[in-house]
Amino acid sequence: MKKKQRPDSLVRLERQWYTALSAGEIDWSVYNADEYLEELWYCWNTYSKQYLNSIVRSGMVNCASVFSAMGEIKGVVDLGCGIGYSTARLKQLYPSAAVFGTNFKGTPQAKVAEKLSGKYGFSIVSNVDEISMPIDLVFASEYFEHIQNPLDHLREIVQHLCPKYFIIANAFNTKATGHFTVYQETICQSKISRIFWKALRELGYEKVKTKLWNNRPTFWRKR
Repeated sequence: MKKKQRPDSLVRLERQWYTALSAGEIDWSVYNADEYLEELWYCWNTYSKQYLNSIVRSGMVNCASVFSAMGEIKGVVDLGCGIGYSTARLKQLYPSAAVFGTNFKGTPQAKVAEKLSGKYGFSIVSNVDEISMPIDLVFASEYFEHIQNPLDHLREIVQHLCPKYFIIANAFNTKATGHFTVYQETICQSKISRIFWKALRELGYEKVKTKLWNNRPTFWRKR
């Protein structure tokens, strides 16, 4: 997939984020910036949309699609749902399921997602602790790299939701607004991806072999 040219406004926002990190600070205000809506649209249009389209194509898992390989899905969580386009698409794929998107309450992105939730019939929550029903599928596109302690967060998600399946597209080794250069206090950016997948296996999940391009997203199921 050819990466599209990023607008100058997003380059400036990225610079703001990394300047703060270099000073030992975390500039959470980037998520409230109007320009970040543009970043989220860029990520949806460039990545998440393609990932969701790819899981419904046949021939990806033993002549079937990832979508059909999962069988009946009654609960779905879209982690870090942004403007809610990916959550709306998940609701279209699973119209009978309860679909949740997590988001920063009160941010411009959450306001857009909340409007879409009324139209498409999904729910917006601030964190997974607000979900009290069993969850079959967790979708995480370009999400965990925005979490300073992704291993701890992954364990919290598994403990609270115990999903049957994960569909994940991480980009730990890329530079973007919201990505950290050091994770879990001491793990450098270049090493966190391998450690993350190891943690997921230790939590009882196995990676399913697929024919998805460049192995993105990865498909995991509970052993």
